[in-house]
Amino acid sequence: MKLKDVIIIAVISLACFPIVLILTMYASGFMQVNFGWEKKKEEAKQTVETIRYTPYQESLAVVHTKSFEAMEAQRTEIDRKGKKVSEDEERLKELQKDISRRSDDLEKTRARLEALVAKSNELELRRIKQLAQVYGSMRAEEAAPILFTLQDSLIVKIMDNLSDNRQKAKLMAAMGTLSKERAGKISKMMSEVKKK
Repeated sequence: MKLKDVIIIAVISLACFPIVLILTMYASGFMQVNFGWEKKKEEAKQTVETIRYTPYQESLAVVHTKSFEAMEAQRTEIDRKGKKVSEDEERLKELQKDISRRSDDLEKTRARLEALVAKSNELELRRIKQLAQVYGSMRAEEAAPILFTLQDSLIVKIMDNLSDNRQKAKLMAAMGTLSKERAGKISKMMSEVKKK
């Protein structure tokens, strides 16, 4: 190729390039061809319009708003009370566990106390039987003043544990010589014990 041919190709290429570019842009939609005067389209104005309500609609809106606010306040109150009830239920469960534990402890303590009372009653009965043997073996005139130093209820228990009725009678006679009122009172107490 000669230089002359290269120059001709370059000139033709440069002359054809704008035409090829315009056709490509038109085909791809980047460019539009309009003939004549075109009026500009008015752009849509963006405006905020206030909705106008009738007085009746406005009063309904106020009532609905107040109702909604009241319902929200009630819902909040119900939620608060529900939480409080849940907390109270948990506290009640803990208290019930505590009461149950304390009840078990009290039951164990009561059983121990009953055992101690039974043992104490048994020891007291044994002591009374020993005292009855001692006073039963003494002469009535010697035993009566000593018996009078004791409480009446203890004297009745000792007399009740004496096996010999003659010894009981002698002791009662000896006590009667010391104090007829007290001997009568003890005798009455002994008869009430026998009734039981």
